Amino acid sequence: QNLFGKFNQVVKLSRPEIDKIRDVYHKNSLPFCDVNIIGIRDSSGMSQEVWNDLFIITIGDEVIRLQGSTDPGKYYTDNPLNELGCFHPLPGFYPNLWTRGTHRGYRALVQYGAIRGYRDSDKDFIQSEKDPVVICDLNTGINFHHGFGSPVIGNNLAGCQGIRSQKEFEDLMTKIYATS
Repeated sequence: QNLFGKFNQVVKLSRPEIDKIRDVYHKNSLPFCDVNIIGIRDSSGMSQEVWNDLFIITIGDEVIRLQGSTDPGKYYTDNPLNELGCFHPLPGFYPNLWTRGTHRGYRALVQYGAIRGYRDSDKDFIQSEKDPVVICDLNTGINFHHGFGSPVIGNNLAGCQGIRSQKEFEDLMTKIYATS
């Protein structure tokens, strides 16, 4: 959080600042799109159900910093929807992972592409040799949605990635849905 500023903040960048971000993408042979979502995981406290990850979203010349989680909560880790275990995404670049859609009846980003992760078969929030590495395709439902402002992750994330604040997420969706 100290490196990237406060959570839930919108910052307008100058053209040279946006170009610096674009250059980082291009130096790593990554496409820079109209909307870019970067999830930065803080792996401390994963089993304590804390919203301690940072999402940095670029839309045009805006950078939005939001508090969220890239990992599921304890509820779905202990009660996975998949018999192999609850899904935890592995670090990486996942182009075209999401598209506009609905999650539980509200505007969100729904899975469109593949994502690599592991199934936490031993339910300990730590990747081990026991945990199978899988690629989840678009039928898996690894979506991007909000956590209803809950103080803990609880049953809000079952492998999806999410923003804690419902209002901040709805504001984000308004901006994303307004892009081409």
